[in-house]
Amino acid sequence: MTADLPTGSYFVRTSNAQGYVDELYDDFACVAGCDVVTGTPVTHAAGTTGSFADFDLIQGYRITGLVTETLAGPLGGVRVDIHYEGGTWIDVTTSHSPAEMIICGAVSSFSPFAIGVQTDVTPPIVACSVSPAELWPPNNTLRPVAANVSVTDPGGSGPAGFTLISVTSNEGTPADIVDFVVGTPDTNGSLRAARRGSGSGRRYTLTYEGRDLAGNAATCAVDVTVPHDQRGR
Repeated sequence: MTADLPTGSYFVRTSNAQGYVDELYDDFACVAGCDVVTGTPVTHAAGTTGSFADFDLIQGYRITGLVTETLAGPLGGVRVDIHYEGGTWIDVTTSHSPAEMIICGAVSSFSPFAIGVQTDVTPPIVACSVSPAELWPPNNTLRPVAANVSVTDPGGSGPAGFTLISVTSNEGTPADIVDFVVGTPDTNGSLRAARRGSGSGRRYTLTYEGRDLAGNAATCAVDVTVPHDQRGR
């Protein structure tokens, strides 16, 4: 160490690109990054030089596997690399591609490893919007309406698309809803710009269901309105 470091306690780790397993002092493997303050602190006195932390790095190993089945298991799960270390199985996954069915992991030694399943029980996040969200004037014509739906999956199994499950209205007839195909991922159709003169306005509601590869589902709903009037605008 250099003499210009002030007196104090320091946490030390290695970083290399030669295929060795990096360590955090003292003798803690740091395979996929680690919190340096979880190591053993070493003391340095200002004005002194030399080494105060020795490392004996071992050659690293990498696991790469081709998964020949869908990443969604029978219970709905995500395939991961697991490695037997210190009497227990740990997740050593560094990357995985559901589309290519490839999983990679990194380990610090040769010992039992396998491809396991992490069960995904978390519903996806489904968000939807529509354009236009308001039909005006109410001249009894059919107007094109387009919805936008996104599905993200925090559970890890991956999104599996969405379906239009209903288009409803608080007034009117089925003839006021055209070209929206329920039971498909349809996002385009037409709605009639009309409302009852004695009511408070018409509201169409489009409801979508999104799914993940584990079979979890969630819904979103978005409204298209035909106001009674434009007062107050």
